[in-house]
Amino acid sequence: MTPCPRNIIPIRKLSVESIRIWQKYSQYRVLFIGVTEEEEKSYTHFKKRFFSPSSRWYEFTDHSGIMFIENIHKGSYAYAHIAFWDRDFKGKLDGIKKLIKYLMDIDTLRKLEVYIPDFCREALMFAKMVGFTEEGRLRKRIMYNNTMRSIVILGLCKEEI
Repeated sequence: MTPCPRNIIPIRKLSVESIRIWQKYSQYRVLFIGVTEEEEKSYTHFKKRFFSPSSRWYEFTDHSGIMFIENIHKGSYAYAHIAFWDRDFKGKLDGIKKLIKYLMDIDTLRKLEVYIPDFCREALMFAKMVGFTEEGRLRKRIMYNNTMRSIVILGLCKEEI
């Protein structure tokens, strides 16, 4: 089995941890795709996802970013979310690849999916650097700056890591 990368640690699902992560996360406009703006800024909504039994949360040991997966369907697929506070994507590439391999092993996942708004060019570029492949688009799915924008769906199969 693939070990968890040394520079990434699981986040314990404690209230104090949820508040710390929320304080960093709440700065970002787009975090959870497909929710209303009100839900996006709601700590209650965040807590529901943080404490969900079908999610796993991991943080870089230097506190520069996190990755979590949710809607875990063991033996099949899950949704991944990745966020970096310092925007140093390239410096995290190797760790993210190792974490994805580790998560796919422990949950016997065959695929991870990410849903990224089309205006998040850096996130789309990073996902492709990791190895995700564009699979489709959900056209005019979210409102951003008074304009309906699309969501890009990307997938990564276990054998592609």
